[in-house]
Amino acid sequence: MDAGPALEDVQQDISSVKTTITQTAEGQEQLSRRISQTEDKVSQADTQIKQLVGEVSSKVSRTDYDRLSQTVTNYGTTLTQTEKALALKAEKTVVDQVKGVAEQAQTNANNAAATAQANAQRIRQTQADLQVASDAIRTKVSQTDFNQATDRLRTAETSIDTLAGQIVTKLSRTEVEQAITNKGYQTQGDVERQINAKDFVTVRTLTTRLEQSEQGLTSRISQAEARMLREYSGNLLVDSGSGWTNLHQKDFVISEPMYSGSTYTITSRWWRSDNSRLNFGIRRNASDSWQWIDLTYDRQIDAWTATFTLTKSLNAGDVVSFFTIEPTGRGSAAWATLSKGSIPLSVWEPSYKELVTETKFHEVKDTVDSHKRTIAEQGQSISQVVQTAQGLVSRVASLSPSNLVYDPTSYSKYREREPNSNLSLIPTTSNYKLLRITQTNRTSSGWRGFQMPLHTQTFVSGEKLSYRVNLWVDTLPDRPIGFEIKAGGAIGSFTIRPTRTGSGQIFTGTFTVNRTVVTTDDYALHVWLERNGQVAIGQLMIVRGDTPPESFVDNTSSQQIATETQMTTLAGSYAIRNLISAGSLISGINLGANGYNRISGRATQITGDTLIDNAVIKSAMIDKLKTANFEAGSISGVILSADSITANQLQIDQAFFNKLMANEAYLGQLFAKNAFISQVQAIDLSANRIVGGVLASTNGALRADLNSGVINFFSETPALRRQVNGYGNQYIKFETGGFTRDGKTGYRANKTIIGSNRSNSESAEGGDFAGLRIWNMNHSDGSTADLIDVVGDTIAFQDTATGKTRSPWILETYTPTGDIHFYPSNDNGRRHHLGTGGNKFKTIYGESIYGDNLYVQGVRVAQMLKDLALHVGYKGNDGWVDRIG
Repeated sequence: MDAGPALEDVQQDISSVKTTITQTAEGQEQLSRRISQTEDKVSQADTQIKQLVGEVSSKVSRTDYDRLSQTVTNYGTTLTQTEKALALKAEKTVVDQVKGVAEQAQTNANNAAATAQANAQRIRQTQADLQVASDAIRTKVSQTDFNQATDRLRTAETSIDTLAGQIVTKLSRTEVEQAITNKGYQTQGDVERQINAKDFVTVRTLTTRLEQSEQGLTSRISQAEARMLREYSGNLLVDSGSGWTNLHQKDFVISEPMYSGSTYTITSRWWRSDNSRLNFGIRRNASDSWQWIDLTYDRQIDAWTATFTLTKSLNAGDVVSFFTIEPTGRGSAAWATLSKGSIPLSVWEPSYKELVTETKFHEVKDTVDSHKRTIAEQGQSISQVVQTAQGLVSRVASLSPSNLVYDPTSYSKYREREPNSNLSLIPTTSNYKLLRITQTNRTSSGWRGFQMPLHTQTFVSGEKLSYRVNLWVDTLPDRPIGFEIKAGGAIGSFTIRPTRTGSGQIFTGTFTVNRTVVTTDDYALHVWLERNGQVAIGQLMIVRGDTPPESFVDNTSSQQIATETQMTTLAGSYAIRNLISAGSLISGINLGANGYNRISGRATQITGDTLIDNAVIKSAMIDKLKTANFEAGSISGVILSADSITANQLQIDQAFFNKLMANEAYLGQLFAKNAFISQVQAIDLSANRIVGGVLASTNGALRADLNSGVINFFSETPALRRQVNGYGNQYIKFETGGFTRDGKTGYRANKTIIGSNRSNSESAEGGDFAGLRIWNMNHSDGSTADLIDVVGDTIAFQDTATGKTRSPWILETYTPTGDIHFYPSNDNGRRHHLGTGGNKFKTIYGESIYGDNLYVQGVRVAQMLKDLALHVGYKGNDGWVDRIG
């Protein structure tokens, strides 16, 4: 009889198997479990198979416990199959537990060594995932390292998406460098804290993307940098720093997904003028129901805040809203934030999305028609190569951070965007101009405004542009003010919406280019009012980069500087072009297929010896020319020195001739020490001194004999005149004509006029004339006559114009009463006489003579009359005798 196995053998190998099958209406489930013990090791293996409606699931697991090493090892394999996917997952978990006095000492030693090298410790997690669907296969492998020594978190990830017509491979690595602290010196993070009073973490992501489809192959390497505050989870609201004014509802876009069941905190620096309260509303779309959150005021942070649990998931780009309750209530806010967790943000911070900038990228795109490689650095430069079957084009362009707007100071180039835009250019007292848009009574959107050129035509998809606008608001617009850059369609845009009227309102911000272009519209910048309002835009700035300008700069200059170089190779031709920022050619070399080559530029210098077989030069400046034979249709120069020059035609601007003989010469300028010319015909003759005998007119009207000093006029109405703007004409004029004198007509008269006319004419007939008119006449019957007219309102007869002896006789031919006066001025003690001792008036005729005294042979006539009256005793009818002294 067999004694059977020993007891110790039985203890070393004990196994148990149990299988359970359960069948329900939903499907069938089978569980098999096996437990075995062998050589101080207990093993448990489970096999589970589920076959449900629409799903097949299989799971195999094993657990070993080693009593000697006190180790538990788990193995698991899961296979899940549904109608749409098949997932395979394999995982291993090993937990080592070491106990015992002997091992404790070793553990302490290891811990001491680990403490000494704490800064070199790393935490690494590697995960692989494979998903198979009916229309795609996705493979994703990621690895996360955290280096405590450098405070750097690094995440590397590779994903491959395989679709029916496309394969996309993406490799990315993200590094998070925290600000270094407690090291005894300042770092970039310390400087940022001093400037912004905030502790930032720099996130740098390097991504490689390979996309292959039937249309072609595209490879792109890009580097993006973002700054995030380390001390909190981050603001999820995009562009929430400017708040709102007097609104019932304010909407914001979220920057990343929000998940149902998670905790969030909403905060706003909000105020109101009534008893309204502030609510926060969330819904997925317009047909979804609202989740309402009521905010309360927190005095510690001086803001309204609420912490809540989300009841519905949202996607990045969805809209959330603030409401001022009651239905017609309106409120205002300085800012708003939405953060993960239960801690409110006491100050506003930008969202992560607003801090991310693609700083560099390298893209390669291959299609059946072309190969394109582009390398760019944000705000610095771009290098691009494009190869097609027709040729090869390569270019390097500068993306300098200057103002891209053309002449925003004076608006020398702009045009109307739409008809009836009502534009007006307004000067200011600050040496810049404003361009005003006025729109009224519009019931529909018209987007009217103006367009301006830009200094550049090159933009890269994803690059950041920043703006600064000086806005003057006369009437608040009822819709936003739009700014667009267009290359066919818009490649980037932003809007501003003022909340008050007034001048000098500065708006700044950043926007992103959505498409790579190398040529924009001629007037690529569009500025418009959507509907109604009156605003004026001045000192407009757009610069490359994500830093808005702090002050105005105008980079428009008459000095054109090249900012881009292009090299083009075609079948039979080759060209190198230097372009300015507006895209115009400033210099270049072109080798043509037909053998005609061209070098273009402001100036070209060739050094060294140069051999030219045959040259056609339109204009040349040559310091020294040596030639055996010189033939020219035209020669131009400062000095031309030669013993003999023979030519059918010789044209010289300036010339020094020892001897010149010419039958006919056309001289632009002539300098001669001595010239004998029998006849000169000239349009203009200019000289410091002219010496000659007779100067005559071409038509014979004037002849001046310079030797005898006689000027002869032979025309009917010659004159010498002076004309000065604002004053009357002065002239001496000679005329001939008929004249009537003493009832006789037919006198042939010469009339000489010397005078002036304040009406700027030369008429001697009106009251505006003053001067002399002299007639000398002959009659047909042999009689003669002459006449002199002295014309003037007041005529003074005097020996001197000024001086102590001046006392003229004055004849007034014009007075307010219409009378004519002739009288002495009796100045400076001078006496006035009519006649003298040897030349007396024999007879005086007059109706009345008035005077104080009248003398006859030295005896006063009045005294004679008084003596006779007293002698006969007569006093006169009115006593005139007594009035005589």
